[in-house]
Amino acid sequence: MSCRWIKFKQSDSTLSRTVGDEVLVTRPYSESIDGLPASSADIWNRLASPVTLPQLVEDLSLAYAVDASEIEHDVKSLLDELLHKHLIEEFVTTDD
Repeated sequence: MSCRWIKFKQSDSTLSRTVGDEVLVTRPYSESIDGLPASSADIWNRLASPVTLPQLVEDLSLAYAVDASEIEHDVKSLLDELLHKHLIEEFVTTDD
């Protein structure tokens, strides 16, 4: 039996640079630069490798000692915003 998972990762064309606790992200030829504060920067760094939303929430829950249900909405909102700006990609994988 195979399972389908939606995974997220940084877009290959996204440019990023860490400045202090913040990560600055942009796309080539874009006039805008987005600054991701520390907690969002941590999520950004975790998106260097493909990850599912449940994996990401669980990892952050453990790292910050908070209940997963308390952060899931915020993590999903950030992913939606990054997707909308084409800074990350989502794709479906199949695990056999």
